[in-house]
Formats: sequence, C-alpha cells, structure tokens
Amino acid sequence: MLFINVYTLKQILPMLIFERDRLRKSIAMMAGFFDGLFGRLGGLREAHPRVGKYLSRGG
Repeated sequence: MLFINVYTLKQILPMLIFERDRLRKSIAMMAGFFDGLFGRLGGLREAHPRVGKYLSRGG
C-alpha cells in the first residue's frame, strides 16, 4: 500500500509543478479516480460529456 502511494505521488507532483494545463490534467485525473472508485468503465466523453468536451478543447 505504501509503495502505491509513493508511486502515485511520484507521478502527480511533477505534473502539478512542471506541466502546462495543470487544471485540465488534474480534472481528468480526478474524473478517472472517481470512475475507478465507483467501477465505471468506458471513455471519458461517454461517461462525462461536459468534462470530455472541456478537456478536448485546445487551450
């Protein structure tokens, strides 16, 4: 369990510090987290049309 948490932080922290479009990536990550938590499968555009539309826009 600890290994998973350290690995997750190792992936998330650089994204939050260095990446562009942090907000879009964070929203996509949280949507994926909650979909996994609730056992939802499928694409983001089908599961969350408004979020998928927002994330697919260029910015």
